[in-house]
Amino acid sequence: MTDPQILEILEVLKSLPPEKVADVKTFACMLRDRYGRSAAREESDAWTAEDLGEVVVASMNYLEEMSI
Repeated sequence: MTDPQILEILEVLKSLPPEKVADVKTFACMLRDRYGRSAAREESDAWTAEDLGEVVVASMNYLEEMSI
């Protein structure tokens, strides 16, 4: 999105009554959820082997620091 597009959208929003601004926000959030970049992101709570390795290294480093 370009700066002129953002400014144009803001001007339109400023001209609307508050209840219609809320409707626009709801609609924009729906579009974001459906088509936005964040919708394509995969999130997982699973730890990879790399994650576990990093935790082990960080834990060992912390232990060494605390032993001094």
